[in-house]
Amino acid sequence: MRRGRWFVVLLAVWALGLQILSANAAVDLLDLPAMKSAKPGQALLLTAAHAGKRLVVAGERGIILYSDDDGSHWTQAEVPVSVTLTALQFINSNDGWAVGHDGIVLHTGDSGRTWNKQVDGYRLNQIARQDAEQQVQQATATLASATDSDAAQQRLDQAQFLLDDVTAGSEFGPSRPLLGVWFSNAHDGLVVGANGQAFITHDGGLSWASAARQLNNPEALHYNAIVADAKGDLLIAGEAGKVYRATPEGSWLTLDSGYGGALYGILPFEDANGAEMLLAYGFGGAILRSADLGATWSRIDLKDKMVTLVGALRLDGGTILLLAQDGTLLRSDDLGLSFTPQRAVASMRVASMVDVADGQAVLMAGLGGLHRVGLGAGKTESGDITK
Repeated sequence: MRRGRWFVVLLAVWALGLQILSANAAVDLLDLPAMKSAKPGQALLLTAAHAGKRLVVAGERGIILYSDDDGSHWTQAEVPVSVTLTALQFINSNDGWAVGHDGIVLHTGDSGRTWNKQVDGYRLNQIARQDAEQQVQQATATLASATDSDAAQQRLDQAQFLLDDVTAGSEFGPSRPLLGVWFSNAHDGLVVGANGQAFITHDGGLSWASAARQLNNPEALHYNAIVADAKGDLLIAGEAGKVYRATPEGSWLTLDSGYGGALYGILPFEDANGAEMLLAYGFGGAILRSADLGATWSRIDLKDKMVTLVGALRLDGGTILLLAQDGTLLRSDDLGLSFTPQRAVASMRVASMVDVADGQAVLMAGLGGLHRVGLGAGKTESGDITK
């Protein structure tokens, strides 16, 4: 069975959402604003990001919170949808994007206080199907005049598979989640997600086009996260150990990490000489390191068996932290050549983390809210949130 970014907690939320919809079929969560909660910090929170000095977190039922005091106090944002949100990114202190279930893309221009819907799965399904139909038409025309009929037939078969996949998915409505978002500036952005979804914009999210054919993904494997390296080149972590790297020319390379499981993130960083390093991490505690732009990878072995890794940070001093789903932090002070597991510090399942207090602590987001962990003396602080 293929393993996408279907954490157990996400499956639970998805199943709950289906139950709600079946109980009241007239309710479309894409049209239902996020309800104000008395205790929003106790919700399932899946992603966190910096908006300048502000912290922003998001998760189930469209809940987005922001804090201006390193997470001591939080305010719930105004959000026009009630679907689960899976990823956040800000390009400056004001402009940011959130993506999530049902193909939702949200934008904020006021540091996360209010959000507006740019596109959802209804429209993205149409875009994806139109692009897939064009690929089938082009492959059919190529086959009619091809000298290498076997290769041309294979391209047609792949195009037809993608069209069938998109068509089947569309029958369930806007059901496929987006899992990653990256904007290089206020205009150029890419969102990716389950079943090989990839959509690009060049006008800040006002209009979108399919980018699926730009990536070599004939099996429609899930894309789980997207980041940019120091040069601005994009990297996507995916299923089946695949890493996709954008080239300066605008094409994409498919890199095989040698690992067969799902990768949930990539951490690009530079050594003291400015050479780029990559750390990919994911299911079953897999850690893979590359010092040649992803051409080759080495597996970083851990003494103890680890659960799935879901987050990564590099602090200003050079320390690298990886986050396991059970709240365990892995620490490396040798550029990712080795990691030392710390004890599990969160009494909950977690999905992401962000640094706070000038790198003196991290904030973990997950099932049951947020949990703050001090890094200096190893002191664990309360994760309770008050509005």
